[in-house]
Amino acid sequence: MKRLLGLVGLSALLLAPAVAAAEPRLPVAEELSGTIGGGDTTNARGALEDAFVVDLTAGQSLKVELRSSEFDAFLSATGPDGATVAEDDDSLGGSNARINFTAVTAGRYRIAVSSFQRGQSGDYTLRADVWVRKALTVAKLDLPARAQGALGDSDARRADGQWVKAFRFNAKAADEIEARLTAQFDAYLILLSPTGEVVAQADEGAGGTDAKLRAGLPMTGEYTLLVTTPSTSSAGTFQLELLGAEPASAKPPVPLTPGAMQRANMAAQVGGKGGGKPDMAMAGGTEPAKLAAALASVQAWVTDKL
Repeated sequence: MKRLLGLVGLSALLLAPAVAAAEPRLPVAEELSGTIGGGDTTNARGALEDAFVVDLTAGQSLKVELRSSEFDAFLSATGPDGATVAEDDDSLGGSNARINFTAVTAGRYRIAVSSFQRGQSGDYTLRADVWVRKALTVAKLDLPARAQGALGDSDARRADGQWVKAFRFNAKAADEIEARLTAQFDAYLILLSPTGEVVAQADEGAGGTDAKLRAGLPMTGEYTLLVTTPSTSSAGTFQLELLGAEPASAKPPVPLTPGAMQRANMAAQVGGKGGGKPDMAMAGGTEPAKLAAALASVQAWVTDKL
């Protein structure tokens, strides 16, 4: 009887379903390196996957970025009730994936790393950032204006997690503005129209990591200039200069003086166009053999003007 019970107990152990290993915690604000391959579980799509869990409170936002040069990356997130809350294949560019969502309910969320197609494997890097959305800080400016401040934990974030501050100003259609942003971080400027459309954006142009933006304005109204950065980890102080630039079409034409007219006349005789800067060579030409005749024409030209 003891032997029979022993056999029955052994059979029960062999037939019992395997208990899945606890899925690891998702590292936040740091980069993780991993590999999908042999030994990993297979998801419902038939692709190998690694899975992580993260606890979120209601209102917290999570962004996860998955990069791999060895397989077509795919990310998915499921909520505490098992329903899919986000998934992505290639929004990070190339074969890289990114998901971004705000938790509606508190609880444990599961993040799955896999390939988009079956049979793919390889190395990957994963980064996750968590934050609580805050109200956007908005300041009103009158052109021309200077402002200073800082980006950091007390600020709102853009959809992808970058800190942002906003400055608003009124302008008319056809006006031109120029904005310069000097910062301790990688500076990025975004100009929005009164209807919320992107008019212009710049993350360089002022040297180093500073930004310079110049744009013609399509309509009359209140514009919004966003001071931000391309990176979710960049922060620091900044200085903003916002100028109203005169439209090129409004600038008066340069008057054509008698001297300039004669330079153009002589230049044409020696194969030139009469251009050049005032403090450098002016009214040059490509046919020096005709220079003597051109100089001789000066006296006749002057006499005609007297």
